[in-house]
Amino acid sequence: MDSNALLELVDFLNDPKAEVRAIAADHLAPYCDVPEARTVLLAKRKVLLERLGAMMGDLTPIAHNAMRALINLSAETGTEDSDKPSGRVGESWSRAMVQVGLVPRLLEVLLDPDAVISELAAMLLANCTRTEAAVHDLFDVWNTDSALEIAIVKLVRAFRLKHFHNPTLRSTFSPRLFLKKDGLLLAQLLPFLDDESVIRRGGILGTVRNLVYETDKHPLLLDPTGPINLLPKLLKPLMDNRVLEEDDVVGMPLEIRQLPYTHQRESDPELRRMIVDTLFYLSLEADSRQILLDSKVYVVVRNAHVDEEDEDASQAMFKLIDVLLPEIVKDDPLPGAPSASGALTELDHDLATAGPETTYVVGDDASDDDDDDILRNIQPLGLEAEPEADPTTAADPESESTAAAATDPALAPDDDSELDAEAVSMLDNNDDEDDVE
Repeated sequence: MDSNALLELVDFLNDPKAEVRAIAADHLAPYCDVPEARTVLLAKRKVLLERLGAMMGDLTPIAHNAMRALINLSAETGTEDSDKPSGRVGESWSRAMVQVGLVPRLLEVLLDPDAVISELAAMLLANCTRTEAAVHDLFDVWNTDSALEIAIVKLVRAFRLKHFHNPTLRSTFSPRLFLKKDGLLLAQLLPFLDDESVIRRGGILGTVRNLVYETDKHPLLLDPTGPINLLPKLLKPLMDNRVLEEDDVVGMPLEIRQLPYTHQRESDPELRRMIVDTLFYLSLEADSRQILLDSKVYVVVRNAHVDEEDEDASQAMFKLIDVLLPEIVKDDPLPGAPSASGALTELDHDLATAGPETTYVVGDDASDDDDDDILRNIQPLGLEAEPEADPTTAADPESESTAAAATDPALAPDDDSELDAEAVSMLDNNDDEDDVE
């Protein structure tokens, strides 16, 4: 569509005739999802947002198309927007929606039990408050007389009664609202961690994860006697129905020690990762980390890590184990890791032998002289050592023949020759005796 024609559609959004408004909204909604069209519409952004916001209370088909257009405009696409320093079209449009006052209107739609477009309003509210900058604008633009806080309390009540999900409050500003009066508002939401809806479970986990960034609120969150008592509620989705060792359950919160045998671990890997991330941020503070150690969080995460198949969740668990393991590795090593009792130690000198088959002793006693004997007798592989010749004696042919006979049976003398040799020897001895006389 031509740029001028696209801008003309904006002028028809407040036409007195409902048919004209319906046609204009129906044609405009698809173009709001096109980056090039968004750039063109920047020229009339404020007028466009005000007119689309006013159409939320129009006839249902018109209101539906108006919500579609707003959702498309607020969606993050990563396209550069030179009009805003944020650098993303989705963020700048969402902040503009907050600044023109669309959030109060969205909350009215959400809190209306008869509203047909409440689901679309929840989607748009999620987009408008996706970034911290947009939430900051929300508090600056619309928080007179605690109006925003009152609306949030109403949203929590609606969440409990109507079972709809809205991630509006997942921001760094949540603690000022959810943790007031000992966190009673947050305590009303935590039971939905067991809800059947993955969206609702994820919304509560996202809110809790943003709350743990406030380290000064950790005692309130982890107090086992307080209304929140967060730790067992985070560990329960990581538990399965396996029977733990007696030493492993000592110190665990009672709520997770008495789980039924039908209990199953959280099925969504993204939610498991969010839980582990929350525990990780809790473990970065010394006092909170000690509470996690005393409550056997390591045992729960270790068992979950053994069965984890999702790579991102497994990496998150490994990161948490890296923080907790140095404190307890002596008592509770990882599966397959060497225990403390198996650490390498230096053997005594008497025990440092090669084994029972070792026969490397040369001589009667292992003296230092044996080393020289060993070196002299080492020969190249496959060669036999030749006997050393005595330089003081000449070679005796008779002794050589005797040695040859000793090694070759064919050259050995017969019995008669041996007797003759003995007789000659006796005669020689007698002659010597006669000479002496």
